[in-house]
Amino acid sequence: MYVMDPTMTSEGADAMREKHHVNAKRVLYGLIRCIHQNMIDWDISASGWAYGYNSSAHQSCIREQSGIYVLSYIRSFNGLYLEDVLDNDRLEYLHKRMAYQIMHIAGNAGDLPDFMVQIVI
Repeated sequence: MYVMDPTMTSEGADAMREKHHVNAKRVLYGLIRCIHQNMIDWDISASGWAYGYNSSAHQSCIREQSGIYVLSYIRSFNGLYLEDVLDNDRLEYLHKRMAYQIMHIAGNAGDLPDFMVQIVI
């Protein structure tokens, strides 16, 4: 299981392990339980799993930026590593792209918050 916390990448794997290992084990055991209850033919054990921690991939971000980093992780993680690491230009592009996508959600009749208008401009 690979644990990624964009707010802690500069702090190293040991710090990330200390903060997240207990919850990572809970997620793994919950996943195994769901698989056993819903996919009877699957025989997967919770033992023998290794835990990896995403450290040194990029500078740690602030909590308010973590969502955009997580979306980037989902898109670029190949199972072993991040194929596309965010730099400042890519981060700015993704902010604008996300704001644009939110504006064009079908049925969106509301006004955008001022901070989103500023991101798009």
